[in-house]
Amino acid sequence: MSAVDIAVVADDLSGAAESAAAGLLRVSRNTVLLSRGASEPADCPDDGPGNTDDAPRMTTVDTHTRQLDAHAAAEELRRAARLTRDARLVVKKVDSLLRGNIGPEVAALSQALCRTPVIAPSLPRLDRVVRGGVLQVDGLPLHQSGHWHLEPRPAPQNVAETLAPLPTTEITQAVVDAGVAQVARALRAAEADGLVPVCDADDDASLAVIAQAARQVWERPLLVGSASMVGAALAALDEESSSTLSAHPHSHADRGAAPADGPQVGGAASALVVVGTRAHSIASQLDQLAPDTAYQLIVDPDELLMAPEGVRRHLDGLPSKGLSVVALDPTAPVEASGSGALVRALAEVVAPHLPTFPAVVATGGETARALLDAVGVDRLEVIAELEPGAVATRTPHGQIFVTRPGSFGGPGSLLHITRRLLDSGATQEENP
Repeated sequence: MSAVDIAVVADDLSGAAESAAAGLLRVSRNTVLLSRGASEPADCPDDGPGNTDDAPRMTTVDTHTRQLDAHAAAEELRRAARLTRDARLVVKKVDSLLRGNIGPEVAALSQALCRTPVIAPSLPRLDRVVRGGVLQVDGLPLHQSGHWHLEPRPAPQNVAETLAPLPTTEITQAVVDAGVAQVARALRAAEADGLVPVCDADDDASLAVIAQAARQVWERPLLVGSASMVGAALAALDEESSSTLSAHPHSHADRGAAPADGPQVGGAASALVVVGTRAHSIASQLDQLAPDTAYQLIVDPDELLMAPEGVRRHLDGLPSKGLSVVALDPTAPVEASGSGALVRALAEVVAPHLPTFPAVVATGGETARALLDAVGVDRLEVIAELEPGAVATRTPHGQIFVTRPGSFGGPGSLLHITRRLLDSGATQEENP
């Protein structure tokens, strides 16, 4: 097998970690690279003496491009291609709400790798599925769902719109339901016509069919989708490699199944939660977390940008034990165009305190990446998935760092995650 069997390219850190979690219990090496502009495969960690089995190797690259302009994002994707060009299978992980520079990034990666992209961005476990070429979120078309309320532009009407100017063709659910051979036939026809196939997918079984069909058509396919597509891609490799199954006899449903109170993530004397996202559900999550919190600081965005020294003075009171929470005020008005500067300012004031906590939780990929950049962390080892999208990683310094997309999680999400980290004896009933 090649040094890296599956490579994932994500545009933000929480998405990268979520994708890497699909490889838990299935791959022998599972690393997330954070460094921007890396240009040689040697930047990936070498295989150690313990990585001699036949299980697949997996590398995930966070390009940190969601907030860049289209030209700069495309350039970063061309650099990322140099890290992933030898992988048997590449997945371009895209946001399950279709945010970011999806069209320019897919076009740049496809061109650099000389591979035809297959688009299937459904995330069935969160009821985000593509039907008739339109992303449906909880049964509503994306542009009617309200999830783009903080974006600087209107939500796309369909998946094809996000891929412009790439020419697309739709592979309907009926074709997917007909099976691998029918989808493979449709993929070949799309490639012959110079079109990018956009696939409907109602469930994980549909994504599995699409991934298997792509492996039939191309020796080295390029799949484009959510973290669910990463799982489908790994399953497609499993189908072809009996040695993988014998070395790691776990089903896809077992991924991330670390013990609920295992020593990998539990027992921290203190934990810090940093909330930079302003998703709709954050206020209720903070409310549920409050009774467990030893120290909470709700940061006014204007004060953070205009008088950060005041926020720094407040942070001098962070306790050395228990749970501390630092969150942007989710009720304060903020211009969408200023969200990037706000997250960077939050990371700057919090970063000096980060090394004092054995466990850190960051909501929102941009927040997580800004914090790690501020303390010089350039790679993470994936160790467990605490709940959908909430991924526990270990930094080179041994700190547990949990990432979670800002739009994920019910009211009890942060409570469940932090109780796992602090090992307070919480039961699985708190998991939303």
